[in-house]
Amino acid sequence: MAEPLRNTLRTVRQLVELSQADMAQRIGMPEHAYGRFERESSSIVPSASTLRRMYRVLESSVDELLGPECGEERQPVAKPSSGGSRSRQPASRRSRSHSRTGRARRLALRVDVE
Repeated sequence: MAEPLRNTLRTVRQLVELSQADMAQRIGMPEHAYGRFERESSSIVPSASTLRRMYRVLESSVDELLGPECGEERQPVAKPSSGGSRSRQPASRRSRSHSRTGRARRLALRVDVE
């Protein structure tokens, strides 16, 4: 796993006061397996589903965990318009993601300050 992601996972996990054992239990994997994700010597890359479980536990988004260099803004593919410009994400998901990103931003600010 890339070092920036490994460091971010460790830092955010510690900021929310979770041990490796707690994190492993919450994402449904053995503690030793999760520990390999955070060790610098590890070349193991977590699957997309494991990353999703991690971000749910840490209340952050995968893009925020990966950082701006990995989560470059993607331009949407142009599709024929039906006349209106509405978000494709349901309102319930939009509000949930905003509350998660708010907490993650506060955590990131704390990390940058230290």
